[in-house]
Amino acid sequence: MNFYRFLLISISFFLLFLFLSFGIFNVAQAQGLVPCGPGVAGNETCDFCDLLKLVESIIDFTLYKIAIPLVVVFVIYGGFMIMTAGSSSERVSQGKKIIQAAVIGILIALLAWLLIDTILKVVATGDGMPNQWWNPRAELNCN
Repeated sequence: MNFYRFLLISISFFLLFLFLSFGIFNVAQAQGLVPCGPGVAGNETCDFCDLLKLVESIIDFTLYKIAIPLVVVFVIYGGFMIMTAGSSSERVSQGKKIIQAAVIGILIALLAWLLIDTILKVVATGDGMPNQWWNPRAELNCN
């Protein structure tokens, strides 16, 4: 019984990972990671601003397409462990620890993103605080 349960959970997570990974790679290929260079119409040469945009694209990709879906998966897994614990207080505490670690991890990632995004926007403008520094979807405008 325990083996079949483990097998079912393993197959479910593998299929979920497979489904998420194909979606992630298709989005990454469609948008393009490097905003300049040969083959990019109208922007053949790269400058410092394009490097900042590349860093911003990498950070946004890892946060929005990898970290947040992983948090959702781990919260679901922790909740599943709590719901299927039965009378085992050990599994309940393990499920709570998984959810707590996922929430703390995403908070650290979001705070790091806020810090790096603000620094990138300040460096890009070169004159102190940029316009709309508080807006996470504001475009990176270089002077």
